[in-house]
Amino acid sequence: MKAITMKMLASCALVAMLVVNSFAQSPMTSTKEGGKKPTGIDRKTVPTEVTDTYVREYPSTTYETWYYYPGYSDTDEEWYIYTPSYTTVTDMPGYYVVEFTSSKDNMPYTAIYSKEGKKMRTYRSIGDPLPKAVTDAFNKSTYKSWTLKKDKEEMWRDSDKKKVYKLTVERGKEKHLLYYQEDGKLLKDKDRS
Repeated sequence: MKAITMKMLASCALVAMLVVNSFAQSPMTSTKEGGKKPTGIDRKTVPTEVTDTYVREYPSTTYETWYYYPGYSDTDEEWYIYTPSYTTVTDMPGYYVVEFTSSKDNMPYTAIYSKEGKKMRTYRSIGDPLPKAVTDAFNKSTYKSWTLKKDKEEMWRDSDKKKVYKLTVERGKEKHLLYYQEDGKLLKDKDRS
């Protein structure tokens, strides 16, 4: 009888530890790159300056999810290489990120806003066609025989509106991200193999 009671106590303690541990961690979701990001924050926690700017520009959206974004540099030369480091930490978030689908073109977007409501950058998934200069440059590149993946992205900084296009190419186990200016100039070839 004493052995059964000890086993029950040990089992209860183990279950309690697992429950406490699971509640102590931030909820996370998987990204398509295989990484993790926190689940979204409540829109009510986003400053009205931010949500007002967002609604003015995108009055009709679906699948809206907000995140805190701790840091951002608008002066970074390679600003277009976006690696989100979302956080659920509410202590002085520097920026806010919203991921949504625009009802206008039914495409997924990501926008970064300062806490004062200024939109900093926009990322939009796109299909075909790409701008002619980008297509021509790609077709003349060393990657023209590689497989061009469907997930293409158009991005721009709101400070200068210059657009950059991200293409993903693969050959066997090799994978590269190619960043082109709108005029077809290759800005960056990032090996993701």
